[in-house]
Amino acid sequence: MTHRFIRRGIPATEILEHIDEHDVDLVVLGARGRSAFKTILLGSTSEAIVRDASIPVVLLLASGEDRTD
Repeated sequence: MTHRFIRRGIPATEILEHIDEHDVDLVVLGARGRSAFKTILLGSTSEAIVRDASIPVVLLLASGEDRTD
């Protein structure tokens, strides 16, 4: 089952709080495929969620022309 929610705030924080507040089994996120250097400099919502989530996270990376690095 899929649910959609709209929240305001810092994306990674809001997603992680939502995970803790609801019975979430898995998170699936799109990622832009930035290089490691850009991620270190700019930070990454996806990276923060993968690092801090208490459940499995699947990242769907853009490929080919859609990549931003």
